Amino acid sequence: MTIIGAAIDATFDAWATPVTYTPVTGAPVSMRAIRYDEPQTDGFGASLTGRAVRFEVRQADRAATPVTGDIINDGTAWKVRAHERRDDLGLWRISVERAP
Repeated sequence: MTIIGAAIDATFDAWATPVTYTPVTGAPVSMRAIRYDEPQTDGFGASLTGRAVRFEVRQADRAATPVTGDIINDGTAWKVRAHERRDDLGLWRISVERAP
């Protein structure tokens, strides 16, 4: 295991919580994810009134590419709106919005 891999494992051990990932097509899957809830910015560093919520999920837990409309439930249902594939870290960074 690489140093980065060990650091990611330690981070998930400390911060990840159970979630249920439900793809648009397919069955729900239980996994662990790290939730980030941060102030939204305008891209130039100024804070806006909104919040930006995203999850980090291990690619090993979610092999398929996340799709807009998938649901992540951590006690609140969140709809996937965008994703970033981080092969260097073995993670998906998934931006979400509150599901209706």
